Amino acid sequence: EYIWIYIFKGFEKYIQGTDISIKYFETHLNEDTVSLAKGYDCVCVFVNDILNKTVVDQLYENGVQMIALRCAGFNNVDVKHAKDKIKVVRVPAYSPYAVAEHTIALLLTSIIAALTIGGKALGKSTAMNKSTFILFKFSQTLSFIYRK
Repeated sequence: EYIWIYIFKGFEKYIQGTDISIKYFETHLNEDTVSLAKGYDCVCVFVNDILNKTVVDQLYENGVQMIALRCAGFNNVDVKHAKDKIKVVRVPAYSPYAVAEHTIALLLTSIIAALTIGGKALGKSTAMNKSTFILFKFSQTLSFIYRK
C-alpha cells in the first residue's frame, strides 16, 4: 500500500514492519497538483490543502481510497461529495494541553526571533548564541529578562 503525505514527515516509525510506503510532497494538494496522487491508496492532508469536488473526483478516478486529515477541521474537504466515493477520516479532537503547549512554543519562537533580530540590529549577530532568557508570569503580563 502507498500513502501520499503532504509536507509533514515523521510517520516512518509507525509503518516499520508493514507493506506501507510513504511519499512526501512539499506542495499542497489542490486542482493543480491532484494528478500527483495517481497510483496512491491514500492522501494525508492538512488545513492548507483544498479538496473540492474537482479534486475529490480526480482522486477517485486515480484510485485513491482514503483522505486522511491531520487536523480536526474538515472545511477544506467537500465531504458530501466524497461520501460515496472516498472514505474521509480526521482527528476527532485536539487536547487543550497540546494547543496551549503549541501556543507557548510559538510565543517563545517569536521572542527568540525578536531578540535575534534586535541583536543583529545592534551589531551583535551572536546575541542569542551566547545569551539566556528567563520567562516570568506576573498576573496577566508575560515578561522576560534577557541577560548575557
